[in-house]
Amino acid sequence: MDTQATRNALHKKLLDDDYKIRGEALVGLAKRNDISILNVLIDELEGEFNGRV
Repeated sequence: MDTQATRNALHKKLLDDDYKIRGEALVGLAKRNDISILNVLIDELEGEFNGRV
């Protein structure tokens, strides 16, 4: 489902302390073609958890 409320909830999760939650939020927004996440995505990829499983 792609509603503004869904997107807003996912955007709030981008600030979560848990990198897994942030990652899931990024995936959800990317699937919705939300280009506003590009800078956040770049920051995450450059961050300390890049490449960890």
